[in-house]
Amino acid sequence: MEKVIDKNTAAFIVEPIQGEGGIYVPDKNYLIKVRKICDKHGVLLIVDEIQTGMGRTGSLLSIQKTGIEADILTLGKGLAGGIPVGATLVNQKIGNAIFKGLHTSTFGGNPLACAGVMATLNKIDNKLLKHVTEIGSYFINELKSIKSSSILDVRGQGLMIGVDVKEDRNGLLKKLQGEKILAIPAGETVVRFLPPFIVEKKHIDKTVDKLKQILS
Repeated sequence: MEKVIDKNTAAFIVEPIQGEGGIYVPDKNYLIKVRKICDKHGVLLIVDEIQTGMGRTGSLLSIQKTGIEADILTLGKGLAGGIPVGATLVNQKIGNAIFKGLHTSTFGGNPLACAGVMATLNKIDNKLLKHVTEIGSYFINELKSIKSSSILDVRGQGLMIGVDVKEDRNGLLKKLQGEKILAIPAGETVVRFLPPFIVEKKHIDKTVDKLKQILS
């Protein structure tokens, strides 16, 4: 990263966990190092928390686990519990540079979307985040316990989990769908699980059992 930064570099954009690319969790010090490099070169750090944010990884924002702060941070997906909405958060320095009228949006401030955001924020508390962390660890460990040569890797954090498979990922997704288990693709070979935060052990046990049967 530092080798390619030059005087024309304005910002570095990063996901705390790479989602669409295949659920890749970086080293715990990676984002801390990125923040230091950005500060050293006067480069803005833009963090994309559209998929990782709003409790998905066990904290309200995934970068809270690292202790760093972004200059600009994006949110969406779970921000309003299913109602389409997105948000861009900026620090004070960036905010001071955005004068009134510079940043506008046709649908910005939609009352229904904002009500959805408020309702969602009111539901996300420490108890729910603890559940996401604990049930996510349980799910990951249960997936790792599956003895199958078809599984190359299991990785993730909280309830953002990927199972890297050797072959026919899309066929596996179809078979899971036939068992009324909805998973989606990530990258070229990854089955992505993004369960609702209210998921219970019985749901995970059923999912793991069905996956074992399909892979056997």
